[in-house]
Amino acid sequence: MTSTTAAPQAPSSTYTLGHSAFVLASHQQRTIHNSAAFLLPHLAPHFSLLDVGCGPGTITAGFADVLFRGTVTGIDLSQDAIDGAIAAQKQHQHQHQQQNRQNLTFEVGNVLDGLKYPDNSFDVVYTHQTLIHVPHPVKAIMELRRVLKPGGILATRECTNLQWWPLNPALELWGVAMQKMMESTGAVGLLNKGALQALVREAGFDRAKTLVGVGATVFGTKEERKWWSGVGVSRLREGGIGNKWRQSGFLTDAEIEQVIKALDEWGEAEDGWYVAVQSEILAWK
Repeated sequence: MTSTTAAPQAPSSTYTLGHSAFVLASHQQRTIHNSAAFLLPHLAPHFSLLDVGCGPGTITAGFADVLFRGTVTGIDLSQDAIDGAIAAQKQHQHQHQQQNRQNLTFEVGNVLDGLKYPDNSFDVVYTHQTLIHVPHPVKAIMELRRVLKPGGILATRECTNLQWWPLNPALELWGVAMQKMMESTGAVGLLNKGALQALVREAGFDRAKTLVGVGATVFGTKEERKWWSGVGVSRLREGGIGNKWRQSGFLTDAEIEQVIKALDEWGEAEDGWYVAVQSEILAWK
């Protein structure tokens, strides 16, 4: 039964993008097919899976459908995100006249505070765009490894680089400011400064039992460009990220307006293209 628990006190980590409606709007388009395809061939229906940093739960719900004889738990440090994930599952149940996913649970949890689960609890632990926001990624991965069963799989997909076409210096400011914001919390940020597999090895995984791959998130159709440029502009104007950048001195007011203008222009560009290069790791305990 879909459920929730009380929020932990004084979390030792924060999600740098926040959990505004404009941030969650981009997260809600994530599915197991566009965000976890590298893991799917390794799953069995009876597996237990923990999704760390589950956000709105769209990927988590997909896992629950695949692992129909197992259990799926999604955790996030935001109570608002967990409440939204539970509400989304209830809405899905109503719209599709289906029973609630009995194997799916959502809970508040913070990996850096220590997870409540015993050692060797899960067949799979999954993260997506989580470790780049965590102040101590190796510590976090060690905790993820602790709750994995022997022979279990750590699957993690984290952004390493952002690219835009047509080239525009103002759009490059987006990535620069995003990196500064993540690093300001002690997080590693975009992984172009270090390899995810090195962090995984440092956390105790055997490099010989680790598969290193790459994926991409691409927005290139007219509809995708219009949607993504709109999400970006909304984040800067109304979602709180623009204020964070301004108050922290990452970008000036003028630079933020340049980014907004560039996003609008990119959204209308016939050959416009955006790609987030994703490091994809599978590591067996």
